[in-house]
Amino acid sequence: METVTSSLSPYLLQRRGGQVGRNGDQAEHTVRRLYGAIFAAPSENFPLSPEMTTWGRFLTRQITAFSPNYFEPILPVLEYLRDGQASAFELFLEVSTILRDSVWHVTTIDDVAETLYTKRHVASAEIKSATQHEVRQAIFAVIGLLTMLYTPSPAITAGSFTLLIPDGMNSIRRQEPCNKSRNTLSSFLRGFGKLIPLSTIELSGESMEQRDKGELIVSKLSYFSLRHISDMRISWTNDLSSHLFFNEKTHVLVLFRLPSFCYFHIQNHDQASVFRYAVESLCTQLNIDYDDKKDSCRMFLDEVLLSYRIIFGHESGSRRLFKSTQRKKAADGGITDQFLNRLCGSAIIDSHGPLDIRLGGSTGVYSKEDFPIFGGRMMILQSFSTRQRPSKLLEFWRDRRNPLAFLNLWSVIFFGIITILLSALQLLVGVIQLVVAYEQLSQGQSQSPSPSHG
Repeated sequence: METVTSSLSPYLLQRRGGQVGRNGDQAEHTVRRLYGAIFAAPSENFPLSPEMTTWGRFLTRQITAFSPNYFEPILPVLEYLRDGQASAFELFLEVSTILRDSVWHVTTIDDVAETLYTKRHVASAEIKSATQHEVRQAIFAVIGLLTMLYTPSPAITAGSFTLLIPDGMNSIRRQEPCNKSRNTLSSFLRGFGKLIPLSTIELSGESMEQRDKGELIVSKLSYFSLRHISDMRISWTNDLSSHLFFNEKTHVLVLFRLPSFCYFHIQNHDQASVFRYAVESLCTQLNIDYDDKKDSCRMFLDEVLLSYRIIFGHESGSRRLFKSTQRKKAADGGITDQFLNRLCGSAIIDSHGPLDIRLGGSTGVYSKEDFPIFGGRMMILQSFSTRQRPSKLLEFWRDRRNPLAFLNLWSVIFFGIITILLSALQLLVGVIQLVVAYEQLSQGQSQSPSPSHG
């Protein structure tokens, strides 16, 4: 049976019309419980970082959104006694703890379900097949919400596990049959395709020399140029697997909206977590040479954060556009990620550590070694940028993809205008001189004595 604790999130309390006068204490308690469910060795008195608090609020909101379809239907079978949303939060924490303590290359979703039945003192043999499928779907949803690698479909699909993916994204499979729950957790995630993108990809529109060098040029990837030259638009997503995916047909670039999640996990990189297990499982399919297997998770997170600086942070026009057009769009349900605003809207990043120093650097070119995971997607975006040609004078003015060519063009225009002005001035002076000479000649003739006759 369930032990009643004061673990309910203040956001869930608000939805129930509960007393929220203790929001501060309750929010901190909620975040600490989430932290304890995420990491293998949590500290009871750890300081709450702004990034952890932001993600805690976002995750609580996601649990609330998915609760009616994924969590609440199975609560009676698992003998949760409290109302739906409160018990859904408890169920999420319980499944999170089981996933945290599992060996991912051995454990299956069915194994996680059996462990959950045992913890809830429920005999699996007495549960109907359809309900068991709902339990598997709930575990599937918890994995997605904890790792932020994918978002489950809003409604459960009979007979399959279903993801939400951007239009035109073919590297990820939208559905996997329900019998895949017998695969190990690692194999289960790999079954959906490239939840972590490969960096090696065939590109068009780039010179062979540039492809061989694998250079990523900041000026060609800045949002300012891409927005004004190609009318590129941004779609903000909850999925890390979709980050930097670019649809060339619709000119839509997908970006992850919650970099606080990445920074929070970097701050706790020395602790095992569900996210680390998932990334390490998926990185076994990547042909990347890491000194330490655990570096794959850190590398993945570093690349995500650095991409915001390249697209927005290194160029003043891009920073202004983010503040004026994207900051509100990136916020989800009133939850604003201040770390995203810092990455995309600030010219300088305070240097509190190696990552901040790297993010604060303002280099014009990055090598392929800087992006062993997301480099392929960034090269696709750069290739698209290279092929675009401005057609209007205003577009020429806003085209900053090649700074040297930009300076040369407008130097030529500037000196051309000066030359034209000087020529016009010289012509004007000549006309004035001609007019003055004509007037003087006319005056001289009028003052001359008339010739006498006789």
